[in-house]
Amino acid sequence: MNEKQKHLKTDAKIGILNRGEAALRFVRAVKEYNNLNGSQLKSIAFYTEKEEYAPFVKMADQALSLHSFPELNKPGQSPYMNHDLLLQALRHSGCDAVWVGWGFVSEDADFTKKIEETGLVFLGPSSEAMALLGDKIAAKDLAEKSDVPILPWSKKAVRSYDEARKIAAEIGYPVIVKAANAGGGRGIRFVRRPEELESQFKSAREETIRITGNDVVFIEYLVERGRHLEVQVLADQHGNVNTFGVRDCSVQRKNQKIIEETPAPGFSEDFMKDMEAAAARLIKAADYSGAGTVEYLYDIKSERYFFMEVNTRLQVE
Repeated sequence: MNEKQKHLKTDAKIGILNRGEAALRFVRAVKEYNNLNGSQLKSIAFYTEKEEYAPFVKMADQALSLHSFPELNKPGQSPYMNHDLLLQALRHSGCDAVWVGWGFVSEDADFTKKIEETGLVFLGPSSEAMALLGDKIAAKDLAEKSDVPILPWSKKAVRSYDEARKIAAEIGYPVIVKAANAGGGRGIRFVRRPEELESQFKSAREETIRITGNDVVFIEYLVERGRHLEVQVLADQHGNVNTFGVRDCSVQRKNQKIIEETPAPGFSEDFMKDMEAAAARLIKAADYSGAGTVEYLYDIKSERYFFMEVNTRLQVE
């Protein structure tokens, strides 16, 4: 990380590559930070034609339409996902730093790398840390090395049905086939019996290709009765990691959270502190900075927790 990233100017212009509630919250946060610290940070909103009169545009210190560069707009692609357009908008507005919030390019390590190469400050993790923890296979490897509990798994990408059959037999059924780079519960298939494996393995790979452009999947043991637990983390550029309790996100519909509760009910304080400590070890090992979420699966039968994945962005909730 270069010196410019370590020392953002007190009158820096921060480009907001998001919209709606996320952008509005950041605009308000900048104003509050200025009031508390006597700084003069400026928020720069970028918007589409339909958002011209949106609150986040009106409240920002400056605003620029993403339609100002028609030659860079791509039909069928959201302007908030168009790397070339976003980079040009940031240059044109004279931004010193970039904030991405959630969704859109918030977990796009390639885009983050481009931001770093321009010399702008990315308010979040480095592209290296984002790529590392955003890859579920690499993240599991790091978790294991960091003494964070993980379920029995393939320990690598599974490329063929024959390989999947051998690995599933070694792990023991039931198993789950998972996409290495997809989110939102996509690219996942449950396999409870050997005769289901071939079709489910094929189905998971096909969906993964549609979502991510590759067919990289892995296999791990399936917890039939579990709870979805998470630890919110916030890390600085000096290796300090703060954790903010454990929340229970088990109430879901189609793998999307409906209700979250914290502290997670039914667990001792020592148990939750152990989960937080494990999350901090993983985040520190990845040299991660910024906000993030470490997700766990709690097995009701064994009464143990296991690492699932990391969201390398600001949490939506």
